[in-house]
Amino acid sequence: MNKDWIEFGFALGRFLLFACTAVLAVGILMLDVVIFDSSLGEASLTEITQEAVLVLIIGVLYAQSRLENYTRVSLLMAGFFACMLIRELDFLFDEWRHGSWVYFALVIAMIASCKGFLDAPRAWKELAEYTKTQEYEMLSMGLMAILVLSRLFGMGILWQAILEEGYARVAKNSVEEGLELWGYLLALVAVLRHYVRVSKDHSS
Repeated sequence: MNKDWIEFGFALGRFLLFACTAVLAVGILMLDVVIFDSSLGEASLTEITQEAVLVLIIGVLYAQSRLENYTRVSLLMAGFFACMLIRELDFLFDEWRHGSWVYFALVIAMIASCKGFLDAPRAWKELAEYTKTQEYEMLSMGLMAILVLSRLFGMGILWQAILEEGYARVAKNSVEEGLELWGYLLALVAVLRHYVRVSKDHSS
């Protein structure tokens, strides 16, 4: 088979994989809103799926940190996503003290930073290498959806202007949480792809 056709096939496969993350995110959101009649609170399927995906991301990154090539950057990334998980679970920490999730996140961030930068030159080298990969670009897209798009499209003032008298908070929440879930799924695919590739390089 022509090499160009093979490369096109792989590119098409990647596109379909990315498309599946969007379909899955919307599917879970529809289950929540249409079937379960949820207002997308902390106990919603969408929120629980976000937290489960974050746990998977952290697990994959920790496993990757056991390999030789990306030890430091994997620990730093695992710490970053652990902080995001703590933020998602803020309602649990609020049972103890409101806003206390920040303290736990700071502890995790300091531990991850100390471990990651234990060998600073190596950490920066690994980070530079990672930014050259396709997985980095995909992870960046996921983080863009989580940290930027979901916040911009989730602004209450925007939906009040669009829906006027028909404004319902669930409309805003649906867009915001749906984009967050899509971003987390993109991030999961990115770290999984990178882990598989690094594992193959490590075993060869």
